[in-house]
Amino acid sequence: MAEEYLSFTNTGNKLQKPKQSKSETEEPDVDFTCEICIEPVDAKNKFKNNGICKHNFCSDCIAQYIEAKVVEFNVANINCPALDCKFSLDPLSCRSILPHQLFDKWCDLLCSETVLEKYEISKRSYCPNPDCSTLVVNECNNKPSKSTCPNGKKDFCFKCQSGWHAGFRCREANFH
Repeated sequence: MAEEYLSFTNTGNKLQKPKQSKSETEEPDVDFTCEICIEPVDAKNKFKNNGICKHNFCSDCIAQYIEAKVVEFNVANINCPALDCKFSLDPLSCRSILPHQLFDKWCDLLCSETVLEKYEISKRSYCPNPDCSTLVVNECNNKPSKSTCPNGKKDFCFKCQSGWHAGFRCREANFH
């Protein structure tokens, strides 16, 4: 099986994967019963988890399952809904069955989770603007204080994650 990878570009989170030959992805086209909705499903509507696991789910049920995990619970790594299945859903296999906004939100969650795993808490901060909350990472190994949000372009204190407080220490700023 060809290796897959996630690629996050500077134009946004875009998932890309190498092209696979048709023989690598083909499965016999057989009608089935979805394990979630227990409805008979045409083979063309079967969700294929890139061959990772072969449970019988319709694309509609998987899309609703992903929406619940992402929108309601902010889950990034989503497991197959089959009982006792330890495999995760492959985001690239789900791309075509999800609305664009939902897929982008899932990609953002996956990216954030990766950053949170890679960088210790002292090397990351969030923009304090409640309409923004962009994750900002310190990759320079310095001790930043004043930072500028890449989205909102507003200055904030990297240390205490509040608005920029020129002339005040973090503790002093929190009392004003």
